[in-house]
Amino acid sequence: MTRAMTRKKWLIGTIALLVLGLLLLFTIFISPQQQRLHDGSTFSRQPSGYGAWYAFMQAQGVDIQRWQKPVEALTTDQRTGLTLLQVYPQPIANFDLEPEERAWLALGNKLVILGVAQPVTEAEFLTTHPSAAGLVKIQSSRRRIPNPLMDRIREVIPDAPSADQPQDQILGDRYGSIIWQEVIDQGQVIYVTTPYLAANAYQKAPGNFQLLAQLVDPSHRIYVDEYLHGYRDREEIAKSGVEDWVSYLGQTPVFVVFLQVGLIFLVFLVAYNQRFGQIIPLTTPKVNNSQAYMQAIAAVLEKADCADFLVETIGKAEQIKLQKSLGLGSNLVAPELLLQIWTERTGRPKAELAKLLQQQALVSKNQHKSLKPPALLALLEKWRQLSSGEDTNNLNQRR
Repeated sequence: MTRAMTRKKWLIGTIALLVLGLLLLFTIFISPQQQRLHDGSTFSRQPSGYGAWYAFMQAQGVDIQRWQKPVEALTTDQRTGLTLLQVYPQPIANFDLEPEERAWLALGNKLVILGVAQPVTEAEFLTTHPSAAGLVKIQSSRRRIPNPLMDRIREVIPDAPSADQPQDQILGDRYGSIIWQEVIDQGQVIYVTTPYLAANAYQKAPGNFQLLAQLVDPSHRIYVDEYLHGYRDREEIAKSGVEDWVSYLGQTPVFVVFLQVGLIFLVFLVAYNQRFGQIIPLTTPKVNNSQAYMQAIAAVLEKADCADFLVETIGKAEQIKLQKSLGLGSNLVAPELLLQIWTERTGRPKAELAKLLQQQALVSKNQHKSLKPPALLALLEKWRQLSSGEDTNNLNQRR
């Protein structure tokens, strides 16, 4: 039996360790990836999210919406005066526009991209830059470095244009551009090196919020790309089918929470190894009020040294009990009559009962020395013996 219990404990312990190991691996590898996916999302309230900036734009009365469809669904739209804002969770390198996107921009639309990877320079990580929107805080050393060939050309021809001339650079310093633009016919593409230009962490930097608001052009209808962060609208979910539901949930924080709760619940279930069943409430022990009352009265009488009161009260009660067994009723009769009938009925000597009646009479007249607890218990025991069932049985047999 002991060996079986030991094997069972080892099995439960092994399963619990495996579950904890899976939970740990999930927390270390999968959960951070899910968190990074939602960096830059307007649904996120984390420091890296854009929920505060989205609320700021709504408060300004700007026509801004979340776009939860593929970009192709927007770039095929022939409308003008549209702006698409894309905030990449991680800096994206080698960004190239598709022909369809360039055609859409040429109509007079705008694309703002935050998180375009550029080389790390010798610039300070935390810098402050003046702009038309106010002071802007930048926490990045990445800059778009000017083309060295163009630098040599400018040494010979100072007025030679470059990609980093004022007409293209929107924000930058001597190390390079932080924000720059590319004009495509009537449209425009704006590139930003940092993905955190107006993240929730910059709520106390109003210049950052205002600058991004100017970049997206408040006069346009603004779409924020949430498809990039794993969010899908109902139409896209319906098109995706059942298999994509799992991947969709896997890209949302709800799935992460439910999975963690499920693993923790499994650990507790295995640890306790109990079946589900009806809850059995704890029963409260019943209190015997009569017994509690008598114990309280006894404690008070003992403290007040009222042994005589007990002798008199209990003696009368025992005498009435004895009278009833003899057929004399519940009213106290004369001691002589009680002795006579008791002797006739039981055949026992008068001295046994006479001694008790005499002691009770002395107590009633306060002519008796107070009894100590042992003597009091002996007296009560004597009364109990006289009125016990044994005597009553003898009495009934005599009748």
